[in-house]
Amino acid sequence: MLHSLGTLGIETPDRISQIATATMLPKLRIRSLFFHYYGVQKNLLVCGTTNKTEYLLGHYDKYGDCACDIEPIRGIYKTEVLKWQIFRSPRKNH
Repeated sequence: MLHSLGTLGIETPDRISQIATATMLPKLRIRSLFFHYYGVQKNLLVCGTTNKTEYLLGHYDKYGDCACDIEPIRGIYKTEVLKWQIFRSPRKNH
């Protein structure tokens, strides 16, 4: 993922990737700080949404979307998450 390249020490050859990396890292980390701040204030856990597919492919940032207290769907593949979502969504009558 673009925002993980800088943390891996990989230099991106094109300017667009460099800008995307520089833009995404601070946003992910600031968002993570806010979640943890409010979690501590309310005595709550911060729940992550990284699934097994994203985790195995490396599509996460250690201090961004992986900065959480629990990861309830980390062991479930993305296709399984989507099937569950379809099963749980309310049926629409046309």
